[in-house]
Amino acid sequence: MPKTSLIRYTFSQSSMLTVQGGSGLKTESFAVHESFLTSRSEYSKRALNSNWNEATTRVVPLTHEEPAVFALYLNHLCTGRLPTVQKSRQELGAMQRSAAIRFLREELYQLARVYVLAERLQDITARNAVTDAFVHVHNGYLAPTPSALVIMLTFDSTPPGRPIGRLLVDSWAHKSLLYVLERASQLPKDFLNDLGLVLEKHRIFSRVLTQCLWSFHYIEAETAAGSQDAPVVTPV
Repeated sequence: MPKTSLIRYTFSQSSMLTVQGGSGLKTESFAVHESFLTSRSEYSKRALNSNWNEATTRVVPLTHEEPAVFALYLNHLCTGRLPTVQKSRQELGAMQRSAAIRFLREELYQLARVYVLAERLQDITARNAVTDAFVHVHNGYLAPTPSALVIMLTFDSTPPGRPIGRLLVDSWAHKSLLYVLERASQLPKDFLNDLGLVLEKHRIFSRVLTQCLWSFHYIEAETAAGSQDAPVVTPV
């Protein structure tokens, strides 16, 4: 039985919007069906059903967003898919390690920008899709730790308590204290506070383990009687 939808799309010219991404010479326009935006974005719904300028002009300006970032968001909006790494693990493995790390960090940075856009548009479905994509890139491609730039962008552009923040903290939790301290000046204070709490939990757990003395760590290997390694006992 085919799936049904509560949304009925009418593809008349009056139902189309123009979304402008970027500014100046880097501006790019996208034609989008109004229902695609309003069914997912609370921000767009308010803008197009009020006395805002967008309701009259049918133009939604996103001057602070690069066209490439909105294109990724639009792809997910229309297809339910969010394109991530465009290279296979074999292709990445053939690259120099430094180049592969830069490539994957750029992927994570672009995903972070899509998340920030979804935050602005109040689209929780897209936010969750980006979170899933982060995990996919991290686990599936053994991606490097998200950069300080990704963390700064995400923490500065989203309210406290978003799950993406916990994900970023957890992705750094396995790093050494020295690694964190060397980059502390580049990281948001809230991130460092959350990371400190996670590291303290790990430290307490490790301390409990080290307080338990396991005898097999200290028992010497025994040798068979009469072997060359057995101690020689001289009668008195």
